[in-house]
Amino acid sequence: MVLALQAILCYLPRLIWEAITFNRVGTNLGFLLESAREASKETGKERSNRVQFIANVMDTLLFARRDLRKLENGLKDQNFLNTILHTIQNLLPRKRLGTALVTYYMIIKSFYLLNAVGQLLLMERFLGVRGEYRLFGLSILGDLIMGRHWNETSVFPRVGFCRVPIKLTSTPIPMVTVQCTLPVNMLNEKIYVFLWFWFVFVASLEVASIGVWICRLAARQSRLRSLIRYLKVADVYEESMDPLLARFELTFLRMDGSFLLQMMRLNAGSLITQEILQAMLKRYTEQEQYAQKKRVERQPSGPKSVEMEKDGLLPDSPDCTVTKRLDVV
Repeated sequence: MVLALQAILCYLPRLIWEAITFNRVGTNLGFLLESAREASKETGKERSNRVQFIANVMDTLLFARRDLRKLENGLKDQNFLNTILHTIQNLLPRKRLGTALVTYYMIIKSFYLLNAVGQLLLMERFLGVRGEYRLFGLSILGDLIMGRHWNETSVFPRVGFCRVPIKLTSTPIPMVTVQCTLPVNMLNEKIYVFLWFWFVFVASLEVASIGVWICRLAARQSRLRSLIRYLKVADVYEESMDPLLARFELTFLRMDGSFLLQMMRLNAGSLITQEILQAMLKRYTEQEQYAQKKRVERQPSGPKSVEMEKDGLLPDSPDCTVTKRLDVV
């Protein structure tokens, strides 16, 4: 019964993650990663079609999660209370800020860590260990190294009293009470020794994993270096691409997009990830050019525009922020 409860507790964070990805993210991330893994095994046109499909899904997903908020007026910006509230809101997981998916993922990893620690406390409570055996696994390991027999737990005694019939010709058959070993309890005890070390190992991995993901995604320069590294794998990186990559990461990819690319690299490999990145970057460049063209068309032309430019009413360089999505086949 206790083992069944522990199994349910181990599976609970996964159920929460699946519920979040389906209901809050808006797509099946498992299917996206599986598609990238399958694309890495293909060649030729089939590989290209799969790459374009994944790039299209990510393009649609990230574009739908862009920031739609309008700039607030100056009076509202000067309000100290509104500024504090706005800052607090930005710390919360919000898909419009491109941090929701990463935040949910880190919360789930924290759940796994808490689950591992909770399992250790649950086993300590269940086994009834006390004193020097509070660290159950380490104490047993120390006894084994020193050549001592470890103390038995109160739940799984190794020796008990059994009533055994004596084989005699008389009737009724007499019964005697003798001391006997309980091999099932010995097996259960060893199972819990293994589980103790396993959950310590899982908790250690979760702590290390959380630290690694924070280093990968917390700093924007780290995310930019990852993009550059992907492009260097394909030998298409040039230093002149740095401004484009900076805009791409800041206005479109953001933290959630970088997280998805990292997950694809870990699950499908760097080669397919850089192909998907190139396809997304090509789409972004075309959308950026389309947006810039529309801005130029809206600007007045002729002598009047020259006068407006002299008066400072027209910017020297148009803003290239993508405001409308251009479907690319």
